[in-house]
Amino acid sequence: MNSAEFVKSLKEKYFGNNYEKLDSIKASYPSIGTKSFSILTKDWAMGELWHAEDAASQALRFKVEDDIKVALFEQSWEEANHFQLLAQFVRARGEKFDIDEWYNEVVINAPEWRAIYDYNPNDPVLYFAARNFAGETVGDYWMRKVADLPGLDEKFRDEAVLPQIEDEGKHAPLGSRVLERYCSTEENQRKAELGVKIGLANNAKGVAAMLRHAGIE
Repeated sequence: MNSAEFVKSLKEKYFGNNYEKLDSIKASYPSIGTKSFSILTKDWAMGELWHAEDAASQALRFKVEDDIKVALFEQSWEEANHFQLLAQFVRARGEKFDIDEWYNEVVINAPEWRAIYDYNPNDPVLYFAARNFAGETVGDYWMRKVADLPGLDEKFRDEAVLPQIEDEGKHAPLGSRVLERYCSTEENQRKAELGVKIGLANNAKGVAAMLRHAGIE
């Protein structure tokens, strides 16, 4: 199987033709101004910040072509901007949001959310399969479900959620691009499928943990 056919088969096997295999991932968002809103938004913001750090560090570390490195740096900037978009909705209400303190809060109360960003394998096939191909697909799907929630604060949707969805439309395809480039061998195809499994498992557990932390079951 050539790499393009392989990537297409991965999408069908793990996402479904219309992403129906991701339907079990719950999307819910509390009312703005509530404690649950604050917790969930802080957790989400931290994830964006951690991903910004990861993308930049991997761009420096991986031995990949320049266009992939540049795309990772661009993603890093976009993830950092996502952090700012979310954080301002907490801080605009006069609430403290110390990222060092909240790191510890997540590690104690939603460790599975932090675990997504602790998976940084040295192999670019594994990394991009887990973090971009799988992880960003889940992230994009979850955000779209959140954006469609009835009763979601319109300002939050327009200023924090929708701009992120626009960027996520580039991050998941970056994973596909890398896999199509490097998965011409059976060994790399095996590694890519393993990475997808890890990415899906980590993200499903992570989103569930983030929601539990906010008191949403």
